[in-house]
Amino acid sequence: MNSTILLVDDNKSFIDIEKEFLKQCDIEVLTAYDGLEAFYVVKTKKPELVFMDLQMPKMDGARCCRAIKSDNNLACTPVVMVTAMGSEEEAAECYTAGCDYFMTKPFTKDHFLKVVRQFLPGFELREKLETISGQASCPI
Repeated sequence: MNSTILLVDDNKSFIDIEKEFLKQCDIEVLTAYDGLEAFYVVKTKKPELVFMDLQMPKMDGARCCRAIKSDNNLACTPVVMVTAMGSEEEAAECYTAGCDYFMTKPFTKDHFLKVVRQFLPGFELREKLETISGQASCPI
């Protein structure tokens, strides 16, 4: 069974970048564009990992993270908060909301995939290798 990751950002370009990082992986990628949509997806699809932007319309990432961590059925879902500013105040806000990790945009593919590995340790992470059968593995 594939691992499932939810990518949440009101900027589609950032979601596209993160999806590109994961495109060769045996992983299901879900997306949401605001905190309300993200909370609904977490409740209904139960992803194994969430990457969520802090500044979003309708419900910001900190409020959504707090809602996830306050729900007994969802509280164990790892939430990685992502922000463009990366200030100490934003980091404190995210950790107070219950996030499991905080990262600042822009980030490298290597850093992003390292965080995925940290929260999905059972996920086989290898360099992409073309085989005779044409199968490819994940570059994480």
